Amino acid sequence: MKNFKFRWIFLIYAMFLTFSVIYFIYPVCDDLYYAQPQPGKTLSQVFMPGQIMWRPFDRLVEYILGYFPSLFPNLNHVIDLTGHFISCAVLYFLLKNFVRDKKSILIGCLLFWLSPAIVHTVTNSDFFNQCLAFTAGILSGVLFFKAKLTNKKIYFTLWMISAFLSTLFKENGIVWFVMPVVFYVVYDYVILNKKFFDAIKGNIFYIILGLLVALLYFAIRFALLGKIALGNSIGVEGSAYSVNLTMKNILKNYTSIIGGSITAIDNLALFLKPRNWTILIISGVISVIFLVLLLTGLIKIFRNSKKLFVSIILIFFCAMLIVVPYVIMGHVREANGYEFAYIFAFISSLILSKIKWNYKILLIIVSFLVCMIFVDCHKFITLSRYGFEIEEFIQEHSKYFKNKPSKVFVYSIQDVSEEGFSIYSHSIQHGSSWGLAFKKIWGWDTEIVVKQIKNYSEINFSSDALPEYDTVFIFANSGKLNILRN
Repeated sequence: MKNFKFRWIFLIYAMFLTFSVIYFIYPVCDDLYYAQPQPGKTLSQVFMPGQIMWRPFDRLVEYILGYFPSLFPNLNHVIDLTGHFISCAVLYFLLKNFVRDKKSILIGCLLFWLSPAIVHTVTNSDFFNQCLAFTAGILSGVLFFKAKLTNKKIYFTLWMISAFLSTLFKENGIVWFVMPVVFYVVYDYVILNKKFFDAIKGNIFYIILGLLVALLYFAIRFALLGKIALGNSIGVEGSAYSVNLTMKNILKNYTSIIGGSITAIDNLALFLKPRNWTILIISGVISVIFLVLLLTGLIKIFRNSKKLFVSIILIFFCAMLIVVPYVIMGHVREANGYEFAYIFAFISSLILSKIKWNYKILLIIVSFLVCMIFVDCHKFITLSRYGFEIEEFIQEHSKYFKNKPSKVFVYSIQDVSEEGFSIYSHSIQHGSSWGLAFKKIWGWDTEIVVKQIKNYSEINFSSDALPEYDTVFIFANSGKLNILRN
């Protein structure tokens, strides 16, 4: 263990993950209508904010894919995995500077690399924005530390630029205008042995500066858009982008994010039918035993080093602040646990470095890591099968359209209840984005309009209905597809 070569472990992990994602994961659900090829998009459209989001890098990828559609979704995956590997490397760098025990550094890295909470983020071709937002965010933290330790203005400037880029990758990146300062307050308190309020006082200028630059971001955004509009402006009550500040919603979202990030519980065994209670119980018990180990270590730290204990609590609180943009939304996705899993791995490494290891403790840690691997494999295999099912469906049913459509209208009907979980297994209709997946066959410039209906009585079956569309078909949740015109 003393002589392990980190770079080889990291290289093997990077190669295996890249191979698995690119060659075994087909696009499903969100992948098929976000960050996809967009022919005809102009550069002005790329950099201007939209009504809901301002993510120019997303639009830039769409712009590039519009000229090179054959790169979809591999370009998305390469960008996502690049950001992910940079985040992993920064985690190792941070652990090397704060943890002296090599085996604890290794375990900390493995806890993040193997966490089931990151599977959604690193496999979904639409979620590279979240990975890049966190990568730029954590780099902004490193740059702020560098700025404070060297007192060089260039690093303060780079901190702001990196935080701004994080926000442009995805809106939740706005927390990084302040979070690096909060982390440095903890560093001042623990490492530099300053009094807590003195540590805050010494950094209050940078907190105010960060808040002012965050306000500048909003000013630029609203000026370019021409009005004040945020995510909940789409007017759909209860949507994923609508703000919900009720205590019930916040607690539910925190439970979802934290629970998925600090355990190896196989949520597929719970949410996919038939439910596998055996796997659920085994993964749950192993997770509880590992968390008890960490709690025991934390109690020991409390007895021996009050400052380190307070620091760990503060870092955990910082992790809760980082995910605030998620918990105030209508609902969270599994991918929103990426940031919390990162901080949890860092905290776990700190705690494990203060524990006297024996074979019993090693068995608990190894069991937890092995459980993570099995859950990861379950998710990879389930997602791969689901994606392959969608791909086969689209390839097969595209043959029934005699003419290549250019303008399509789809009646989307839920004839059976929607069952599934996240991107891993929904209905055929949901997985193919209500018919938008046919663009891969017909061409990315094909215009497809989807109308959600409750029952067949809402459909106009007359031959002259919807004359502006050359193709009209019904797509049911059960997977039935009926062509009305082509």
